[in-house]
Amino acid sequence: MIELLKWYALVSIFCVITIFYGFSQQEAFSFTVGTILCFTNILVMFWAWRLIFRKKFVALAASVIVIKYAILCLIIYIFVQEYEAQGVWLAGGFVSFAAAVVFYALTKRRPL
Repeated sequence: MIELLKWYALVSIFCVITIFYGFSQQEAFSFTVGTILCFTNILVMFWAWRLIFRKKFVALAASVIVIKYAILCLIIYIFVQEYEAQGVWLAGGFVSFAAAVVFYALTKRRPL
């Protein structure tokens, strides 16, 4: 997991710098917010699944997963409405995790 998160940080930093110099600060801000929200979402999911696999606090983990999405939607709504974050770049921050997963999978050595 740590190696995947390192790839995610590397891909995100590269994308933010590219967007900042290629487009505008507002678009880079939107992408950064999307990346931070996705990173936080992933950490909370790993924490909740770890509780479920330990067979402790299953109800707590399930409620965290459900409540997390309500809070995530509220945060996205606030950023789009109040801070004028652009939805496409915000979604791009979430999608950058998929690129990190691809890079991680390509660099992972597997025995034949």
